[in-house]
Amino acid sequence: MLEPFGPNVVSTDGNLWKSHLRVTVPPLQGDAVHRTVWTETLHRSEILATRWKAAAEGKAAPSLRDGVYDLTVNVMSVAGFEKQSHQQLEKGEEEEEDSTYSSPLGHHRLSLVESIFLVVTNLPIFVLVPAWLVRFCANTVYTAYSELNQYMDELLAQEKAVTERRQEAKNTTRAKGNLLTAVVESNNQQPELKTSGAVSGPVGRTRLTDVEVKGNVFMLLLAGYDTTANTILFSTIVLSLNPPIQDAVIAEIRQVHREAVAAGRSDLSYDEDLPKFRYLLAFMYEVMRVFPIVIPITRLAVTDQDLVVDGTKHTLPAQTLTIVNNTAIHHNEANWPYPHIIEPRRWLTTNPNTFDPTNTITTNTTSPDDPHQPAKTTTPQPTVTSARPGTTHRRGTFMTFNEGPRACPGRRFAQVEFVAFFAQLLRDHRLGLVNDSTTDREDLERQIRLLGGGSPVTLVPPVDVKVCLLAC
Repeated sequence: MLEPFGPNVVSTDGNLWKSHLRVTVPPLQGDAVHRTVWTETLHRSEILATRWKAAAEGKAAPSLRDGVYDLTVNVMSVAGFEKQSHQQLEKGEEEEEDSTYSSPLGHHRLSLVESIFLVVTNLPIFVLVPAWLVRFCANTVYTAYSELNQYMDELLAQEKAVTERRQEAKNTTRAKGNLLTAVVESNNQQPELKTSGAVSGPVGRTRLTDVEVKGNVFMLLLAGYDTTANTILFSTIVLSLNPPIQDAVIAEIRQVHREAVAAGRSDLSYDEDLPKFRYLLAFMYEVMRVFPIVIPITRLAVTDQDLVVDGTKHTLPAQTLTIVNNTAIHHNEANWPYPHIIEPRRWLTTNPNTFDPTNTITTNTTSPDDPHQPAKTTTPQPTVTSARPGTTHRRGTFMTFNEGPRACPGRRFAQVEFVAFFAQLLRDHRLGLVNDSTTDREDLERQIRLLGGGSPVTLVPPVDVKVCLLAC
């Protein structure tokens, strides 16, 4: 499963992993790709909002899951390959049903976005079935896999040719903001062979093969897609079930939009406005804490490893496979007081791990109803910090993005897409559950807390719900 299109920064180890890391880190450290994610997510969210508003007017309610997966896959295709997968719509114009995917190109049987969608939504098949057997037991999935592989070969060849022409012309103009371009350029900047050091041979090289470039582009996209799509699903349900939290999210969104208009901007800016969404980002982290999207994290001890637990030393022998229980870590009261309570304000303090959600936080902090108004003080709490949410918690207590040198490379991708989605969706509306839903609110909350659905490696809401956008 970890190598559907080739070895990558997630699947490799040792010196080979370092080679992959050198190529894949630079594209995700810059802003070019993330600006593309921001712009495309704002656009796709506006289209989705049109559909969800119609549900509030009595029209057939669309599937939450289908809408979010469609949005994230389309963003994925543009961020990865800068290929538009939808018709360009005027603001407020509803998208035609048959324009969700572009038509297949040339000899292809599926469009690029259809191929991406079918591969990522059926990825568990690659966990359970050997790749060579997929073509016989899941022909549609294998067709999508073959088509996507061909698309990436063609796009990679085009991108390499463009990059070579740019280098020959000594063109220093900034390249397009997509992952394929960024990875190809980063790869070309690496020396072809390692000229010093004890390591030689295949693991000593620093430039990746075409297969490895494809493997990394797909894995980086998947890291952003899988985490973001399922986090958005849970977050949408949580907002619909928790009006006070939704009020606080909306208050911040409206304030940022007002500031943008006052500065003469009709659309939100990646550079100017993204850093202002502190409560919304804190909400994202809190949802990922309560609903850890990535269920298992496995690690192999390369050498004997000593662990000290409650003062006692234990040794893990070399080649021991360990599994990190993210859910237990995120719901351990020693790490998170009252872990069952969803409270984004934890992540706005100097020490989220000691924040007590049953008490009001100290002065100069934000109110649960309005993140821009100070709250009253009752008992001592960690104070608010200006640090970005997700940077002040104790190491080892939040594992959705993993930690250390092998932390998720798509973290920033996921954050940008999440913030842009809700910043656009809740600009003039609020989320609600469709009245004809067969599941009552208490039962729905019980289900999403106790059950999981979908992939064996990521947490997915066990039920698909229907939501609408209400004017406010």
